[in-house]
Amino acid sequence: AVQLAGFDLLKLEGGGVLIFRAEGDVTVTGALDASGTGYRGGDGVYGNGSSGEQGESYGAEGSRGDLYANDGGGGSYPLRADYGDSGGGGGYGSSGSNGTNVYGWSVTAGGSSYGSAALSDWYLGSGGGAGSPDDESDGNSSSNYAGGGGDGGGLIAIFSASSITISGTTTADGIDGDDAASDGGEIGGGGAGSGGQI
Repeated sequence: AVQLAGFDLLKLEGGGVLIFRAEGDVTVTGALDASGTGYRGGDGVYGNGSSGEQGESYGAEGSRGDLYANDGGGGSYPLRADYGDSGGGGGYGSSGSNGTNVYGWSVTAGGSSYGSAALSDWYLGSGGGAGSPDDESDGNSSSNYAGGGGDGGGLIAIFSASSITISGTTTADGIDGDDAASDGGEIGGGGAGSGGQI
């Protein structure tokens, strides 16, 4: 089994990518797993000292309290009282799902789609947006947690001069966002990261 380490956009280093080329046959009987090793989900928040963060994407890391998509990264609503706004899901091959609140309203944008079906350009999956804290007094407990967004999936590419046989698994899934934890306030959960590329 091969499990990749995560990619770090700020340092432009780390894992997230597995590429290999063979002159002969390739047989995969175990697991190649790039799940959750792409662009990072937005940071969650304990208490209510700041807004949550958008998901990271190919263009940039996320900003705090921005409900719009960060390219493929999901949005994160600015902190406010009593709405429990969840983060938007990350996008890649298709747009991410919008985040909703306790009233069922669509409030944060899912990440935009990017890339092409022909895979002429290669990308990692984008992160989901973080949930929104409650800015009233019942939201300031450090036991309250506005969930962080899930990380996007990484990239796996296999080349063979003859044949590729996979009886095991190859995965590059996005990771679910964190659930919210409330000690009294209305708190939002994080959006999921988008899948990556195989």
